[in-house]
Parts: sequence; structure tokens; C-alpha cells
Amino acid sequence: MQYPAGMNRKLVYLTIFLEGYVVLAIELLLMRQLTPFVGSATDIFAIIIAAVLLPLAVGYHMGGRTAVNLTPDGARSLLTRNFTIAALFFVVGLVHIHVNIFFSGLDAVFGGNHWLKTGVYCAVFALYPVYLLGQTVPILSVAMPKDDLSRTTGTMLFYSTLGSFCGSIFSTLVLMAWIGVHNTFNVTLGLLLLLIVLLGWNRNRGAVACAMIIGLYVLVTNSNTALRQLGIVQNNTYSQVDVMTTEDGARHFRINHSSSSAIYPTEPKYHAYVNFIDRHLIGTLPGNGAKTILVIGAGGFTQGRDDTKNIYTYIDIDPDLQATAEKHFLHAPLGPNKLFVAQSARSFLRVNDMPYDMIIVDAYSNHLSIPQDLVTVEFFRQVKAHLKPGGMMVMNVVTSPIFADTFSRTIDGTLREVFPLLSRNVIYQGHKPDMPANVIYVYSHNQPEEAPKRPYTDLLNRYFLHMGR
Repeated sequence: MQYPAGMNRKLVYLTIFLEGYVVLAIELLLMRQLTPFVGSATDIFAIIIAAVLLPLAVGYHMGGRTAVNLTPDGARSLLTRNFTIAALFFVVGLVHIHVNIFFSGLDAVFGGNHWLKTGVYCAVFALYPVYLLGQTVPILSVAMPKDDLSRTTGTMLFYSTLGSFCGSIFSTLVLMAWIGVHNTFNVTLGLLLLLIVLLGWNRNRGAVACAMIIGLYVLVTNSNTALRQLGIVQNNTYSQVDVMTTEDGARHFRINHSSSSAIYPTEPKYHAYVNFIDRHLIGTLPGNGAKTILVIGAGGFTQGRDDTKNIYTYIDIDPDLQATAEKHFLHAPLGPNKLFVAQSARSFLRVNDMPYDMIIVDAYSNHLSIPQDLVTVEFFRQVKAHLKPGGMMVMNVVTSPIFADTFSRTIDGTLREVFPLLSRNVIYQGHKPDMPANVIYVYSHNQPEEAPKRPYTDLLNRYFLHMGR
């Protein structure tokens, strides 16, 4: 069996394995890196997946046609070239500061059209490098024995798919969770640079030098220190968190580029909607005993922060959120009457039977990354089922106060499907009436729950019978 010049069987299969790993890891990194800019909806992920699968398929096809005329030496040289070009595209497209700059330009051109912004980004930074990586297996087949084609093909596909499996599991469950998204990219790119060095050593000094320069550049510009200078204090599988302090001393806790919470140096201390809920809803709960309050969407844990009486349970899917908020934003641990549970809201409500005096749903502050499972009739029915008699559901959503878009109208109709008697309060904070604002929905779990079927009319007016009832 003749392998490409200087490549033994182990290096051939290592190359196939690492190429499979890199492609899958890059696909997942694209999804996570773009979330703060275009959201995490299924349609966005569909565009990203298509932008990986299509060039991968074309790469397989073109790689097979190219391999027909290749010698083993030519195969090694072509792979070195392909990996070097792919690395250059990835370093320009996935280093955090570059993504920020690129999307600033896209925002200016395309505004709120997230499909176009995602498509343009993927067209520039994903299509061609993935196409080049897709040629790897067909190019390496030039050196494989032709007398045992079925076994050779099966083995190559095994290592390629095994690499993709590891790229999916290891990059998300281990690397993103423990060292952050930016360092996960650094490791993934490092594996690609390793292949360039292994394939180009003593044969393509230019490619090896380029790989080393790229590696040094990424270590400097995409390091923990570089992100700290941008205010980013967390960048894990779930979210990017940055804490910004303004000139007046206010601290802002931002999740995926959206201001989730704020602490101001003077009264009122928090966001206007947080103050509204604290003072006018939590502060007016009847009775003297401690009330149980469930907060879905913890943010920066400012809701009820100064309340030492009532018992709070905060739900958020990000397990690092409490530690990040306490260290970098609150500068103090949560009070003894407050519990954080790292779990998805739907899962928590499904397995937990405890009823609550108040449930605050505050998971809609960022229109880019509203959880799709938290806007459905089924979710709101779960919330309603966990209210005590006389309990209260409070929901904050950033949306149009004058129903100027489809989302504001649809979410309102969805809520009223489950909570027929519902109040809607617009919290203006220097906003124009036609701009998105915090809208607070309030529902009291009292009978009767059904809205009256008949309106008052000139011909049938029972108004006098209903007064005071």
C-alpha cells in the first residue's frame, strides 16, 4: 500500500479523523458565535447547517474528480494548501473581535433581516473553507489499495464519522462548558494548524510558517485577556455575558448583547420594569407570611434582590449564571431566601409539582434569542398549573407597545388563550410610543376565569346588574 509521500497509515487516518472533527466543531461554533447577533431560532440554525452540508457535498464530489489525476506527493501538497486556506478563512471569520466588526457592518446594511445577515456571513466565511475540507477523504483515497476498496472505504468513513462525533460531543459538552466558546475555537483551529504542520513539515515551509503565525495571532486576539478587555466575563455553551460600567457608575449585565439587568448608583436602583414588579406587584402581595416566588429567566438576579422576606427560586438553563453574576455584577452572594436552579423552564415545571404564590416569566428581554418553547400555549398552561389559588402570573416581554408587529399581536393572543382575564402594562423609560418597550402582563388566578361571552350593547345592556359584582 502506497501512502502519500512520508505519510504512514496512522497519519492518513489521523488526518481523516481531525478533518471530521474540525468540520463538525466549526458548524457548532458558527451556531454559538452567531447567537448574540442573529439569535438561536431554528431558521437561523437551518441556514448554518445548509451552509456546511452543501459545500461539504460539493467538496466530496470535486475532491473525487481531482484525486484521479493526483500523485501521492500531489495529494499531500494539495491537502496542505487546502488546510492553510481554510484556517485563514476561519481565523478571519470566527475570532470574536472580527465577528463583532463584521456584524456591525451587516447591521448597517441589512438592519433587522437576520436571514440575510446569516446567509452573507456563511457565504463569506463558511462555504469555501468547508468545501476545501470536504475534499480531504477523496484526495487521500488516491493512495489507498484498489484491491480491497470496500474495506478501505468503510475504514475511511469510520474515522471521518468518528471525528465528527467527537467534534459534536467533545467541543460542546467538554470544551465550551469548561474553557469557553472562544477557547474552543482556539483548540479547534489548533488541530487544523497541527495538520498543516504535520503535512507540510520539510515540504512546505511557507505553510508551516503561516500556521505558526495564525496560531500566535489567535492566542493574542482571542484569549481570555482579550475578551476581558471587551467586558466579556462568560462565554460558555449557553450564552455570552459581559458586564459594562458606565460613567455614572451604573453596572449593566448583558446576555447575548442584550441588557438583561442593571444596578444604578442611585434610586431607582434597577430597570424600570424590575422596580415596577418589586414595588407594585411583589410589594402588594396580601398577607404577612413569606410568599413563594418562581422567576423564570434569572438574568442578573436583580428581581427581588432587596427582598429578604419572600422565598425566591430562579430558573435558568445556564449553570454558570449565578457564579458569574455574583462575582462580576452583584459583587455579593445571593441571599439565604434565594435559590438558583440550572434547568430549562419546561423541564422544571414538568418534574416539579410545587405551587407558587407568584410566577415571574422574564425570558424575553432579547428579541434575537427568545426561547421558542417559552412562547407556546402549552408552556403557559404549565405556568398556570403551578399557581396557587389567588396566585399571580407576571410576564415581562420586550415588544411593541402599540401592537405594531406580528410578534406583539401573536404573543398577546397566545397569552389570552390561556389567561383570558389579563392586564397589560407598558413601562416606558424614555421610549417613543412606536419603539419596543417592556410590557408587563399580569394575571390573577381567581374565579371566574372565563371572560364574559356577551358584550354590552344598546339592545342588551346588563351593566346595572354587574356593578359591584
